[in-house]
Amino acid sequence: MTITTAQMRGARGLLNWSQSELSKRTGISTTSIGNIEAGNTQARENTLKVIRQAFENAGIEFIGTEGMRKKNENIYSIEGHDALDRLLDDIYGTLARSGGEVLGFGVEEKTDVSPEEFQKINNYLNKLKAANITERLIIREGDNNMVAPQEFYKHLPKEYFAPHPFYIYGDKIALINWSTPTKIFIINSPLFAETFTRAFNFIWDNADSFNVSVQRSA
Repeated sequence: MTITTAQMRGARGLLNWSQSELSKRTGISTTSIGNIEAGNTQARENTLKVIRQAFENAGIEFIGTEGMRKKNENIYSIEGHDALDRLLDDIYGTLARSGGEVLGFGVEEKTDVSPEEFQKINNYLNKLKAANITERLIIREGDNNMVAPQEFYKHLPKEYFAPHPFYIYGDKIALINWSTPTKIFIINSPLFAETFTRAFNFIWDNADSFNVSVQRSA
């Protein structure tokens, strides 16, 4: 579903976003957003879909063709073949304004990345860098297929590793289920984000000692 120009203006008002803020979160120029809202341009359906997704990722729920409100729920899900792309968009949109850090556990980078996928990943990493967003990623012992800078990674022994990743960013936790289609559950909660972050930091700080222990017992 797309959204109307009235809903665009209303959603920006609820979030206290300027047109430039919406531009930053969607990659659509401020001029284009202004023209769409003023009715000077007939936006493409894909453009409106991107705009709607940015608002929904920020907690806006649209009602019919005119209404909108902030979601009361702290848990929501996204699914489909593009779920991971939408998650990456949400990570960037959540942290782009203030910078920050993305924590990822259970990450497995693909080995058979097409040139198009590689370019998409590279563009995403460049966006993070430009917005002062860094990553720390915990991957399986022996997995050396790193697409981000090497210092972003630490290895965990296979017996402790679970290939069902979660990401922590801002006040959010994203839990990924590699079903068909992919389902991602997002918890928007400072309390749970802090709890998961502390657990992640313990694993990160001790990852090297875990590996030493395994090597000694082998």
